[in-house]
Amino acid sequence: MLKMKRSSFFKKIKFSWDLGINLCETLIQHKDLEDIIASKKEEFAVIISSAFFNDCVFGISYMLDIPVIKTCSFGGTKWMDEWVGNPSPYAYQPQIFFDYGDRINF
Repeated sequence: MLKMKRSSFFKKIKFSWDLGINLCETLIQHKDLEDIIASKKEEFAVIISSAFFNDCVFGISYMLDIPVIKTCSFGGTKWMDEWVGNPSPYAYQPQIFFDYGDRINF
């Protein structure tokens, strides 16, 4: 397992993107999802998904013509904030992929 704390910023991002790609590949190849997409009987109102590097849900939402609600169980990232217009308060909440704790100063 990759130790996230001692890795560089770019290694952390690459690890996360690779994990997200693997999760998406597993999801889109799952038989149940294939059945849902092929079904003309089942209808869904929304997809609720984690906001952790799994943007493939946007393609699924397009195919099913339904919106996506993304949730985030951690402070999020700058690009997640940009998706929805949130401020990025790095003065007191550092970027999660940097090695800074919650006790930062100048």
